[in-house]
Amino acid sequence: MARLAWKSKDISENTLIKFIMTIKSIINDKRRYVAKAIILALKKIGTRNIRLKNKIKNFCKEIEKNSPSIANEVLRYLKNKCL
Repeated sequence: MARLAWKSKDISENTLIKFIMTIKSIINDKRRYVAKAIILALKKIGTRNIRLKNKIKNFCKEIEKNSPSIANEVLRYLKNKCL
């Protein structure tokens, strides 16, 4: 997902929103590499455009109680990233 969000410029915004829903289903997985993959995917989706950035910010605020480390890292990254 992260590679598609980062490299594929012709992927639709709706597809990336579906990725967010997929991530939502695996967000509670405690394996380290799953968390790293989730963080990378959310960062790359959030840097596509301002609408997706806002969706990712809202999503991170939703998951902040269950996965604060993921949410905080993604929010910190998007805060420093200008679009």
